[in-house]
Amino acid sequence: VNPNPFVPARGDDRITFFGGSLGGGQLNIYTVSGQRVTTLYVPPEEIRFSWDVKNEKGEPLASGVYIWRLKTREGTFYGKFAVIR
Repeated sequence: VNPNPFVPARGDDRITFFGGSLGGGQLNIYTVSGQRVTTLYVPPEEIRFSWDVKNEKGEPLASGVYIWRLKTREGTFYGKFAVIR
């Protein structure tokens, strides 16, 4: 995940996920308390996927730490990132 932390004040406007395991995956973003923020679908064959860091309602995410979970044919992968507003 890049950039991490995500800081709009320094010009960040997207977070990019990258790696050979992305293609055709389902990417879920959660708060640290477990509330789902959004679900994203990565097109097949993608090794790089950018996201505008907004929830399902199109609202920018608040400052905090978030967990991402990527489910693909190759397995389930997890990570975290921070948003600083």
